[in-house]
Amino acid sequence: MGTGVYLRFQLDAALFAFPLDDVQEILPLPRLAKPPQLPPAIEGLLDLSGETLAVLRLGLLLGLETSTLGLYAHLLRMRNCEPGLALLVDRATGVAPAAASKWRNAPSEESFRGCVVGQLVDGDETAHVLSFEHLLSEHERRKIEAFLAAERQRRLAFEEPP
Repeated sequence: MGTGVYLRFQLDAALFAFPLDDVQEILPLPRLAKPPQLPPAIEGLLDLSGETLAVLRLGLLLGLETSTLGLYAHLLRMRNCEPGLALLVDRATGVAPAAASKWRNAPSEESFRGCVVGQLVDGDETAHVLSFEHLLSEHERRKIEAFLAAERQRRLAFEEPP
């Protein structure tokens, strides 16, 4: 860590970043489907070209205050993950090479299950760098996968027979 390019974004009043290689695309916040029995960690579902993505409110996962969604809220569609996930953030603020910032390892008390792996310090701004791999436990991933499978079955029940 500490090298490469990072996508910076805001959650509440804090600045965070993911390695750009972890993010497939940045999307504006569309209207999300909110099916019955939606788990609290899932903000809603997004059908993106036939693929259903679970949209997770990242601030909630990190234990931050959740603010009202603003006009500039974004979804970060994450790369190479099953089930398909997008993370809801207050605002994507830009892409920056690590070389433009000073890298610091994250203090262990700020690591939150190992998902905060470092900090990019640029002048008076500090972005906490997250590891997507450590954001969710295997149990949480399985629960999301099971919910998405149940949702697919529910939708199939309403489709017309061929």
